Amino acid sequence: MLETHNNNIFIVHEILSLSVFPFLSGKNFNRFSKWQNTHKTLIDYQLTSSAITRLCQKISDNERMNLIKLRINRLPKQSYVDCDSTTRSAWGKGLADIRWGRNKDNEKLKNTIETTVYSLENHEPFYYRLFPGNISDISTVRTIISDLKLFNIKDLLFISDRGYISEENLASLVGVDVSFIISSKINNKIILTFIETILYDNEGFPTNMEFDEDKKLFYRQFTVPDYNSHMSNGTNIEIKGLKVNIYLDFSARFNEILLIKNKINKEKVIIEKDVAENNIPIDFKKYNALFDYYKIKPIKDKNNKTIALTYEEYNEKIKKGDIESRFLFLLYI
Repeated sequence: MLETHNNNIFIVHEILSLSVFPFLSGKNFNRFSKWQNTHKTLIDYQLTSSAITRLCQKISDNERMNLIKLRINRLPKQSYVDCDSTTRSAWGKGLADIRWGRNKDNEKLKNTIETTVYSLENHEPFYYRLFPGNISDISTVRTIISDLKLFNIKDLLFISDRGYISEENLASLVGVDVSFIISSKINNKIILTFIETILYDNEGFPTNMEFDEDKKLFYRQFTVPDYNSHMSNGTNIEIKGLKVNIYLDFSARFNEILLIKNKINKEKVIIEKDVAENNIPIDFKKYNALFDYYKIKPIKDKNNKTIALTYEEYNEKIKKGDIESRFLFLLYI
């Protein structure tokens, strides 16, 4: 990123030292100077927190973009790349990117979102971007695709998890002619439409799916009819050429069903005991939050006083869980 001659050699050594620190220590940069007391680095002077801040401020956008270009040039001609992001807690209060967003681990801390795109061939990252903490995974994809388009990247296969799937993301990927594989959520209308076409024999085996003996999986590919998708900016984009792969893993299905049934039975035992002993909770909202597959309701007298409990199953949730246990791998291509 920075030339390794004249005075820049010191900056390069500082950056290299900082780059390995998080992996070796698992700590943030404000611990770096203390870490230097017990570890040898490329620099023989201590790098304080303020010095690290000034160093990072020296790195310009042009240098960052040049680094991405160099990384991209190292990719094979046809590459498989994966995109992933994670939230990172921020203890400081001055950064603009941490003013919004809810922290997943500690609600008292704000966070940023760090997104990386890396090659599945050599496992090296070639794109990195920091997003505000309130940006969803769905929204980051469009920015990433826009950035990669500026670098004239072609012949990439974009792979990501189901957190990145949305109509606009599909349209963005189709619009720049990027090949992609994205896992899908089970409640996607298109997915559910194809799931309903799966037929089973008396033993529970699908009759209209292929079987892979090596992977021990049933599978079938469906072609999604071309359709127009309405974007938030008011435009319509034609989405065509999509295919949906549905995989059925009987072993995983059996284990998932057992877990669901076991949890349902355990919850029912607890609830039936409370109902029989008339253990009326003070806060029904908090009490119901303890159970995934049942909902408890109060029985009140004419004075609106709770005198007993009743309960019912979340039938839709149980049905949804059963579907998820059967179809664990759903992919858009």
